[in-house]
Amino acid sequence: MKRGLISAILFILSWTLMAQDSGVIRGTLKDKGTGETLIGAAVVYADGKGVTTDIDGKYELTLSYGTYTLKASYVGYESIEKKVTVDSKFKQVDFALGTTTLREVEVVADLAIAEETPVAFSNITPKQIKQELGANDLPLLLNTTPGVYVSPTGGPDGGARVAIRGFQDRNITVMIDGIPINNMDNGNVFWANTFGIDGVLANMQVQRGMTSSRLAIPAIGGTINFITKSIENEESVYLRQDYGSFNTLRTSFGYNSGRLNKGWGFSLAGSFRKGDGFSEQQYREEYFYYGKVQKELGNHIVSVSALGSPVEYGVRQDRQKIATYDKDYAAGLFQGNNDLYNRLSSYNVVYQSLQYASVAERPVLQEQLSNLNEQYGWSEGEFFDIAADNNFIDTAGVISRGFRYNNHWGTLNGDIQNERVRNYHKPVFSVRDFWTINENLYLSNVVYYSYGRGGQTSRVPTLGYGDYDENLQVDFQTDYNTNTQPNIFGQLPLDTAISLTDLKSSIILRKTFDNHYWWGWLSTVDWTISERMTFAGGLDFRTYQSEQYREVDNLLGGDYYVPPADEFPFDRPFTSVSNASREGDRIQYYNDNLIRWGAFFTELKYNDNENWRAFVNLSGVVTGYKRIDYFNRRDIIVDGERFPNALAYDDVGFWNGSELIVAANSAAGATSSFNTVGDTTFVTNPSNNENEYGPAGTSSIVGAREIRYFDSESQVSEVPWKNIPGFTVKAGVSRSIEERHTVFINAGYISRTPRFRNVVELGRFNQFFINVENENISSAELGYGYRTYNFSVNVNGYYTYWENRPVDGGFGVFLPDRGIFVQSNLNEMDAIHMGLELSFKYVISEKLNLDGFASIGDWRWNSAKTVNFFDPQGRPIFEVGPNNRPTDELVEVSFDAKGVFVGDAPQTQIGLALQYDFMKNAYLKGRYVYFDKHYSNFDPLFLSDGNEGRQSWKIPGYGLTSIFAGYRFDFSKVSLDLNLIVENVFNVRYISDASNNEGDALVTANYLSGEATQAATQAFDANSASVYFGLPRTFSISLKATL
Repeated sequence: MKRGLISAILFILSWTLMAQDSGVIRGTLKDKGTGETLIGAAVVYADGKGVTTDIDGKYELTLSYGTYTLKASYVGYESIEKKVTVDSKFKQVDFALGTTTLREVEVVADLAIAEETPVAFSNITPKQIKQELGANDLPLLLNTTPGVYVSPTGGPDGGARVAIRGFQDRNITVMIDGIPINNMDNGNVFWANTFGIDGVLANMQVQRGMTSSRLAIPAIGGTINFITKSIENEESVYLRQDYGSFNTLRTSFGYNSGRLNKGWGFSLAGSFRKGDGFSEQQYREEYFYYGKVQKELGNHIVSVSALGSPVEYGVRQDRQKIATYDKDYAAGLFQGNNDLYNRLSSYNVVYQSLQYASVAERPVLQEQLSNLNEQYGWSEGEFFDIAADNNFIDTAGVISRGFRYNNHWGTLNGDIQNERVRNYHKPVFSVRDFWTINENLYLSNVVYYSYGRGGQTSRVPTLGYGDYDENLQVDFQTDYNTNTQPNIFGQLPLDTAISLTDLKSSIILRKTFDNHYWWGWLSTVDWTISERMTFAGGLDFRTYQSEQYREVDNLLGGDYYVPPADEFPFDRPFTSVSNASREGDRIQYYNDNLIRWGAFFTELKYNDNENWRAFVNLSGVVTGYKRIDYFNRRDIIVDGERFPNALAYDDVGFWNGSELIVAANSAAGATSSFNTVGDTTFVTNPSNNENEYGPAGTSSIVGAREIRYFDSESQVSEVPWKNIPGFTVKAGVSRSIEERHTVFINAGYISRTPRFRNVVELGRFNQFFINVENENISSAELGYGYRTYNFSVNVNGYYTYWENRPVDGGFGVFLPDRGIFVQSNLNEMDAIHMGLELSFKYVISEKLNLDGFASIGDWRWNSAKTVNFFDPQGRPIFEVGPNNRPTDELVEVSFDAKGVFVGDAPQTQIGLALQYDFMKNAYLKGRYVYFDKHYSNFDPLFLSDGNEGRQSWKIPGYGLTSIFAGYRFDFSKVSLDLNLIVENVFNVRYISDASNNEGDALVTANYLSGEATQAATQAFDANSASVYFGLPRTFSISLKATL
C-alpha cells in the first residue's frame, strides 16, 4: 500500500512539473483577403501531429516549452510556416492564408493586411453582406465603419452619399479590383452604378486616410476597394430573392464553374431590382450583369471580365425646408419657452409683411415693427440672433407635405409626369495578365475600358415660384396648355416665320447628358528582394473624354422649342428659324472635356517577419486638360497665331498679318457693318457686342483679308492641352509587441492636381482659369491594436491639413484690357480634419459576440482672409465701373471661417452590435448607432458681412436601431439561407442631410412669397436649412438557395 501511495504521489508531482513546463498556443486561421475564418484548416507542429480548426476557425495546442515550427494549410490556399517559442503559459498565433489569386489582388488592388499594413482600415466581409444588405444599397453597410458616414438619400444621383472623415465622395477613391471608377473630371461617384456587385464580392475594404495604395490616386478621406471573387475550387450556383420596403423586389443569380480542365474557369452573375423608392415617384429599375473568364497559361493567369448596371429612376433633387415636410417636427426643434415662441412668431409676421409691402402700407407696418422692438427690447438684428439661437421656425400657415415629399413630379392629362428622371449605364471591361516570373517576381498588366451614357431630365425654364399647383406639385397641365392652347387673345402659340401650323413650346423638358469614354492601362511589378525587403512599382495611364450636352426631351404638347437669344449657339445663323429645336436636337451647350493622366508609382516595403514592418511610397502624376466647345465661337488660326473664340457663324474677320478685327453680328440685336476704301477696311460694331476682337464703334484695319466661318483658318473652339504635375509621398511603420500589441504610424503629403472645373472655364469664353494652383494635403496618423484569443481592439488618431481647398467653379472677374470675364480660383481656403477612431470585437462565448466602434472628429475651417485677384501677367484686378471701365477699387473677397466646424457629415459616431448564434445555423443580431455633431453644409464664403465666424446649424443627434436574423437550412445538395433585416426599428424621425442658405428650396413658397423666402434663408439656423429626412423603419427579407 505504501509503495502504491508513493507511486501515485510521484506521478502527480511529475505531471505537475510537466504542466508547469508547457504552454497553450491558441489562434485563428483566416482568409488573408476577406478576413473570413477557415473551418477545418490544419495546424501541425511535427509530422502527423497537429489539430484542425473548429467552426469559428480557431485552434488550440498544448506543447511543452521549446521552439516549434507551426505549419498552417488549407485546400486551395498557400501554406504558411511560423517559428514559435513556447516559453509562457499562453501564446497567440494567428494565420492569414492567401490563395494564388490573392497575390494578384495584393499587387494590383493594394489590399491592406491585418497586422502588416500600417494604416487604418476595415473589411466588409461576404458574411456581413449576406446578413445586413438584403434589398438595400451596398454603401449603407459602411455606416458600421469608424469615421464613415453614409446618407441613404443625399447623393448627387438621389441615392447614397458617402463621407470618410468628413471628406465627400470626390475626395474618396473608389476602385473595383484596383480599377478606379471616380468620374475623372469631377471626382464624383454615382453609387447607383455599383448595384448588384455585392453578388460577386470577395471583400469590400475601406482604408481611411492616405491609405496604403501605391497608385498616384489623390485620396484624402480614404479608399474603398471592391474585390470580386476569383474562380473558386468547386463549382457553385446560387439564386436569391429579396423583398423589402417601398415595394422593392430583387432577383439575383450567380454561377461559378470552379477550376475546369486545362486551367479554364468562368463565373456569371446577374440581378434585377425595382421599387417605388422612399420619396414620392422615386421609382427605380436596375439591372446588373457580370461575367469573367479565366485561364491559367503556364505562369500566367489571364482573365477577361465585364460588369455593368444600367439604371433608371425618378429623382428627388431639391432639399426642402423642415416645416415643408412636418411643421410639428419643425416647431418641436424650438429650444425656448412658449412665450418666446409666440413673440418671435408675431414679430416675424410683421417683419415679413414689411419686406414686400407697398409704399402706402409701409409706414403702418414700420410703426408696428418699431412698437414691437420697443415692447420686446429687440432690434431687427437681435431678432434674427435670438431666432437662430433657439432654432425658431415660424410654422404659421404652413401646410406640411410629409417626409416623402418630392417637388419634382406632377400630373399631365391624368397621368404621372416626372420632371426629373435619370438613366445611366456605365459598364467596365478589363483584360488582365498576372505573370509569376518566379517565386520572387510578379508582373501584372491590366487594360480596361469604360463608357458611360445617360443623363437626367429637367424643366426649362427652371422651376420657380408659381410653377406648382395647389398641392405643390409641378403644374404640368398648365405647362401643356400654355404650349397647345390659345392665349387670352385667342392666339395659338405659333411663330409663322418657322411654321404656319406647328406649335411653339415655351416650356419643355430637356435632358442633360454626361457621356464618357475611358481607357486605362495599369502595369505593376512586385519584386521580393530578400526575405525582408519588397519593391513594387509601375505605370498608370488613362485617357478620358466626357461628352456633355443638352437636348430637347419632351416638348409637352408642342412641336418645337426656340431657346432665348442669349442661349443661341454660335454654329448657326443667329435667328429663331435656325434655332427652332425639335425632340432630340441639342440645345444650350455641347462640349467635350478631355483628360490625360500619366503616372508612375514606387514602393519599398520592409518586413522582418517578426515585429517590424514599414513602407515608403512615392508617386507622381501629370494631368492634362483640354476642352472642345462645339457651340462656341470658332478659333481663328492664321499665320501661326491662335485667336480663341473669335468667329461666329455670321461674323467676318479681317486679318492683316499683325491685327485681327471682327465684324460681329452674332449677338442679340447686334448688327455690324464694314466697307473697304482702297486698302483700308472700316468695321462698325454695336455697343452690345461681346466679342473682344470686335470693339464697339468704328475701327479700321489696313491691308486685311477676310476670314469667314467655313474658311480653313476657322476651327472649332478648343482650349489646348494644359499639363499640371502632382505628386504623393507617404511612409508608415508598424511594430508588434509580444504578439498581442501592434502600434503604427504613417504620414504623407499630396500635391493634388485640381479638378477640371477649376482649370478650364466651362462657359462661353472657353479658356483656362487664372490663378490655378494644386491643392496641398498633409496628413499623419497614429494607431494601436491589441488582440487576445477572444478580444481585439484597434484605436487610431489622425490629423489632416488641407490647403487650397477649392471653391467649386471659382469666381468670375473682369479683365478690362480684353473686355471679357475670366474665371479665377480662390487659393486661400484651408481646413483641418482630426479625430479619434476605435473598433473592437469581443467573443463573449462560442455563441455570443459583441462588436463596437466609435469616431470622434474635430473638423474645422482654418481660414479668415481678404483675397485679391491678379491677371495672368500678375497685375491686380480692379472692380468695373460704367462702360466696363476699371475703378480704383480692387476686386476682393473677404470671409472669416476660422474655427467654424465643417458641415455635411456627423463628427461623432458610436455603435454597438451584439450577435447571438442561438442554435446551429441560426443567428440574431442587434445593432445601435448614434450620430451627432452634424453641422449643416454651407458655403464658407457666406461668412462675411456680419456672419464672420458663425457656426452653421447643428442637426439634432439621433440613434438608429437595427435587427438582423437568419437561419440556414442544409439539405443533401442544396442549402437555403433565410434572412430578415429591420432598420430603424423604432421609426426615429431624423434629418440625414442639411444645407444652409440654399436657394433651391422653392417650395417654401407655400408659406412665404418667393422674395420673402430669399430674405429668410440668408442665415445659419434651422429656419434657413434645407434638408432631407432619413429613412423611416424599413425591412428586407431574402431567401438564397446555394448548390
